[in-house]
Amino acid sequence: MLSLFLLSCAMAFLEDYLNKRSLPFEKGPEGLLFHIEREGDGVKPQSGQFAKVHYTGKFLDGRVFDSSVERNEPFVVPVGQQQVIRGWDIGLTLFAVGSKGLLYIPPELGYGTRGAGNVIPPNASLVFEIEMLEVMDQEAYEKHQAEENAKQEQALREYLERQMETDFRLIKTHMEKSEKKFEMTDNGLFYHVAQEGIGPQ
Repeated sequence: MLSLFLLSCAMAFLEDYLNKRSLPFEKGPEGLLFHIEREGDGVKPQSGQFAKVHYTGKFLDGRVFDSSVERNEPFVVPVGQQQVIRGWDIGLTLFAVGSKGLLYIPPELGYGTRGAGNVIPPNASLVFEIEMLEVMDQEAYEKHQAEENAKQEQALREYLERQMETDFRLIKTHMEKSEKKFEMTDNGLFYHVAQEGIGPQ
């Protein structure tokens, strides 16, 4: 009962906040406040599916605390599986593919009294700009993940190759400046023998 009372108070606060600023909104499930700025013509995600979205999270004063748009990395999230805040689990089902709009999240449907690390303080009301890009079933999600993993592996290989080329140039420059004689093994290892021994190798 107490949690319902707190949620009701938080929703009333948000409604008052939006009304005073003449900001449009609708009421969704569990009293969630939202506004669709652009209607999409695609399907809406259902519980058990995966939603691919762009988002920007803000505090009520407009400060941005997180944004997939700034990173240029869409976020894929399971819907209705309690792996994100409750406000997202409810709110994402209101957005058809192609839709863009706002979710107004009270603390009770967000990060509650604990907040989230050093980013979101306790009892914070949040605003999320949402753009629904794609809805995927399990098979499509697994294919998506495989493609993303392949991209990350390729990016890592390219980074390591560039790093090896840089290291090789630095080592070569060092050897050219040195008066010591260096040799290289078949696998690319450079070495210098300071004093030859007489024992077996």
